[in-house]
This record gives sequence, C-alpha cells and structure tokens, in this order.
Amino acid sequence: MVTAGLVLSANTAAYGDEAQAVQVCNSESSGETNYEWLESLTIPDGLGTVHLLWDDTTGTNCAMTFGSVSGRTYMDVGLQHTGGDNAVWDHGDFTQYAGPVYLEANFVCVDYTGAVGDRSAIDENRRCGGNPGLE
Repeated sequence: MVTAGLVLSANTAAYGDEAQAVQVCNSESSGETNYEWLESLTIPDGLGTVHLLWDDTTGTNCAMTFGSVSGRTYMDVGLQHTGGDNAVWDHGDFTQYAGPVYLEANFVCVDYTGAVGDRSAIDENRRCGGNPGLE
C-alpha cells in the first residue's frame, strides 16, 4: 500500500512510528540528510504522536505529528528555539500527518508541539542541539 509517498509493507512497523518519522524527515528535506529519531510525545486520548528528530551534520531538528484518526482531521506541528520567536509551523486538515517542519538548532534548546483535533501536547527546553543527549 502506498500512503502519502510512503511505502508500507508487512515488514514495516505501525504507521506513524519512529521509523516512519525518520523516513519522512529525510525524504522531504532538501539536500542530503541523516535525521535520527530523538523522542516523541503522545497526543492525549491516543489521537496521535509528535516526533522530534535531529540531523547532526546539518545541526537541524525536524518535527512532525502523525494522527491516529480516520479521515481529514485538523493537525499541527510546531518547532521553535526555547524562548525564541522563530517558530515554524505546519497546520491544516490532513489525513495522516502534519509537517515535517525544520529548524536549525545547533547548540540551542527547542520546544516542540503538535495537535490532532482539539487535543495537543508540548515539550519545552528539549534536546539542546549540538549535543542531542542533553535534556
């Protein structure tokens, strides 16, 4: 089955998991990238998941929200430097995911957020770029 440019097979884990987030962030960015999954947030009521990824070569974060709903539903994803005013967003009515959005964040902590329907999740002051192991 082909879904939004992603090929899902019996050997692929559930749609919207870490591997799918890596695939989307790498395939939709410009140039050569090597995004690695860092962490995720669960949207309340099991409506979806927000993923945060990092590319060490470019010093860039990627974020996206996968929905666990059927049909077109409002979804969003946002990413910004902690305490900054440089937010990047994607929002609208989507069938599978919002994003990805990209933000250069070398040695800068980020806030990321996502929503599906009227439920949202946010995590702040995360993964200070340049050393993604920092929390």
